[in-house]
Amino acid sequence: GLAVLPKFSVLIVTTRYARRLQAVLRSIAHQVGIPISQIEIVVAYVPGLDGTEDLLDSMSLAYPALRIVRVPFAQD
Repeated sequence: GLAVLPKFSVLIVTTRYARRLQAVLRSIAHQVGIPISQIEIVVAYVPGLDGTEDLLDSMSLAYPALRIVRVPFAQD
């Protein structure tokens, strides 16, 4: 079948705000009137500074239809 292209893209740049990121991602996933399959979330972050990577893994498991694109920055 054909892949559903996202209708909405959300860009989040975050460093050391994993708890706030979790609240934002849940809020986006629970939007009323927008199918979750039409949303993509681009998350730019520095790996290893906090629990962002683990959070993104758990959100992908909790909301498999939500498209999360990871854009890691170099630590320097």
